[in-house]
Formats: sequence, C-alpha cells, structure tokens
Amino acid sequence: MQPADSSQVSQRPRFPALDPEPPPRLWRGVVAALMVLLAGLASWLGYSVSRTAPHHSTAASAPPFHGLVGVVLAETPSSYLSETDLRTGQVVVVKSLGQFSSEPGPAVTPDDRYMFDAAVGRLVSLSSHAHLETVPNGLSFIPGSMPGFMADPWSDHDAGVVELSFPLGAGGIPSPIPVAIVETVRTGSAISLGPADSAGGDPQQEGAFIAVPGTGKPLSNGSQPDAEVVLADAGSRPVLLATTSQLERALGIEDGTAVSLVPIPNPQGSMVAVWISSIDGSSSGVVVLSRNGALLGSQPLGVGWAGWSHSGRTLAFVRYNTAGPELIEWTIGLRSVETALRGTSRRGPTTCTWSPDDTTVLCDGGPLGRWLVIRSGASSVMAGQGQPLVWTSGRLGR
Repeated sequence: MQPADSSQVSQRPRFPALDPEPPPRLWRGVVAALMVLLAGLASWLGYSVSRTAPHHSTAASAPPFHGLVGVVLAETPSSYLSETDLRTGQVVVVKSLGQFSSEPGPAVTPDDRYMFDAAVGRLVSLSSHAHLETVPNGLSFIPGSMPGFMADPWSDHDAGVVELSFPLGAGGIPSPIPVAIVETVRTGSAISLGPADSAGGDPQQEGAFIAVPGTGKPLSNGSQPDAEVVLADAGSRPVLLATTSQLERALGIEDGTAVSLVPIPNPQGSMVAVWISSIDGSSSGVVVLSRNGALLGSQPLGVGWAGWSHSGRTLAFVRYNTAGPELIEWTIGLRSVETALRGTSRRGPTTCTWSPDDTTVLCDGGPLGRWLVIRSGASSVMAGQGQPLVWTSGRLGR
C-alpha cells in the first residue's frame, strides 16, 4: 500500500447521482421485490475461497458510488487475507496462507506485486488475484522481533527490506536502543544503518529515512524522545534532513517538547512525510520534506493513518477534531481537500488505501465495521470487512 499513498487532486469529477429519478409510486413495490431477488442472486453467485476448506458464498453490497472497480486486498478481523471485487461484490478469503499480524501490518510494495509481513516473516506474491502464494526469500531476521511501527519497509526499488532490531551488547544483553537494518530480499545480506526509533525504506537506494533517538536520559516513563530525521543509505554518510527543533517550529510546537517521529517516504523517494507526536499527547502534525531536507509544507493538529498516492504528489491522512474524524487529501505545494467522516465507529479509520487511479480512498472504521469510500470531498459506506491493504486494478477470476 502504499501503506502510505496519497494524492490530492485539485480538479476531480463529481459522482453521478445515485437516484436521479425516483421510480413512480406504482412501481415501488415491484422495484423493491426485484432488488430483494437480485440481492439474493448476488449472494448466491458470490464465493469465498480457502485452499484448506470448501468454497462457500459471501458477497459485498453494491458499491456506494458508481464506477468503483478493481480488487481490494484486506486483512479480515480474524487475521486472514481477503480479496473483494468492487465491481461484482465477490469476496475471496484465503486461509491456506495462515493468519497475519496487525501491528505492524503487512506492507505491500509500491508496484503492488508483493506483500511482506514482518511480524510473521512471510513474503506473499500478489501477481494473480484469488491465487495468492508465499514465495521464497533470503530474509534472515527473527519474525516478531521488530520493536516498533514500520511505516514502509521496502527499499532500493523493492529489492530490500528495512527492519528494526535490538543489537546484543556486553554479556549478550540486548541494547535498549534499536537500530535500523536493511536486508536484501534475495540473499538476506544485512547492513546496519544506525540507531532508529522508526524508519521508512528509501525507494531509490539501499537505505532508509530514519527517526534518530536522542542521546539524553530517557523520560520517567522510559520513552526516548527523537532528535532528528536523517537519510541513511548504505555506503554513504547519513544526510541530516531536519532536527526536532526545526520540525516543531514548522508546526508551531513549543521548542524542546519531547516528541516521537515517524518518517513516511512517498513511493518515488523524492519526499518524506514526518509524523510528529508529542510524547505527552498534547500536540501532533505532519511535516513534508524533500529528499534533501527542504521544507515543503506542514499540517498541524492530531493525525491518525497517513499514506501517499501512487503518484507520490498527494498525502492523505486522517485527522481528528471535536466534530470527529476527517480525511485530508493534501497535494504538496497546493491545496488540500477535507472530507468529514460522519457515522464512523468510535475509533474511526485505522488504515486506508488509494485507488489505482489516485481518485478515491477506501478506509476501515465505518459503522458496524464496514468500509468507507471517500472521493471528491464526499464519503459513503460500503460492505467490506477488515483492514484494507491495497486496492489494485483487475477482477477476480480473471
């Protein structure tokens, strides 16, 4: 997914009206009966696939907006992978691959060809809809050893994966400060990139955008505030992109506030969004930097999920205010579009994904666990379950 994709488009087509001409009163009973019949037929035609269990039928409801197409890969509430065809409502649940993790969630490559679950050490090919399969790899780190959230582990044109681990110190005691390590997927060769509280893989080189922890004493709660964001590529000296003080000034946060940083690179590696959150929970926001550290923009206030569009020009993120959650689609250097997400669950969205054409965002967190679809400043609800991981083109069964 770009687990973190976003694009803000200043001019977007509006959706056609769902019911431009209501049916005459005499036909309403007939139309209602026909809709029930068609719903039953769609449910009968829908299916769910598990390579370890018989097929059974499930179906999503009709899309809330006309023209939704493609397949959404998601992790179900029971931690299995599912695929939903938005055109037909057909759902495929794959249980043969086992269950996956949610923290950190599986990460899809920018080209949508592979998915990596660091917590269980599983690499999955997504090249064939409804026929997902694990693929061999040389990654050697211990599954479940990652200490924190990874925004996007893919590095070096998807040839490498960045992980966080605790190195062993004197007497075999693990260090309290994790380090970022980049491993080659094919061979498992590993290179240390230095101390890191969080990291996002560098799409252009073998390396990562790293949130570097400070060197002072930890806070009373044991947390270590971050000091700076650097770009650390193998074979090169780390490049300082911004200090915590510079990021705080960009957001209007009091200088010296203890904060945590999470770097989220765009798919091209030309920009990085840095999610800043004060450790006491009093303030947060997003700052976008160029690959060389130039300040490109900032957005204050609390944020939740954040992800880049496929084009790498727009950052979408969930923001919370007194009225509830809203989705912000921010084209860097241009305007942003805000969409109120009314009727969501108490938590609101926890993860979202962009459509293949960068016009629509699909999120979890709708009422009764359903999906939210956001486009052109409007939102609606559709039947879909679990955390969406990626929205790809194509259809199930083809």
